[in-house]
Amino acid sequence: MKVFYSVTLAAISLTILCLNVCQYVLMTVYKHYMVKAQILHPARLFLKEYQFFPYLWVDLMVGLALFGLTFLVNTILYRVGYTRVLVMFMSVTIIGLFLYYGKILSGIFNGFWAWMNAMEMVTLIGAVSLAALFATYPIMRHAPLRPRPKQGR
Repeated sequence: MKVFYSVTLAAISLTILCLNVCQYVLMTVYKHYMVKAQILHPARLFLKEYQFFPYLWVDLMVGLALFGLTFLVNTILYRVGYTRVLVMFMSVTIIGLFLYYGKILSGIFNGFWAWMNAMEMVTLIGAVSLAALFATYPIMRHAPLRPRPKQGR
């Protein structure tokens, strides 16, 4: 598992670095030849012009979020089972909806997002997804190589 985490994080980092180097070259060519084309990027939502390191950071955090959160969901599905996960997810969702529409969670979320800027939010999402990725280690440490067969078959 540790080797898997290391190789995956290195692959994500190197791929995103190569992507951003290519994007930097493309932006330089666009500026040199005065092309009006724009490259769609998540960082364009809160940055007015292209900057290499903030774009690289946003890409890295999005990559970590996509990998870490989906791997956590897959790990939980593998260990617990689809039906139990679906029941737990629906229970948490219904409780969350009652708390949100009961104005208990909405004040907390509105106050929390008000004092954070966009780069801090992106960093927080990346950190949470990295923590989710590392939370899969204790879940999968003694897991069998194959999921348990269904009962009754």
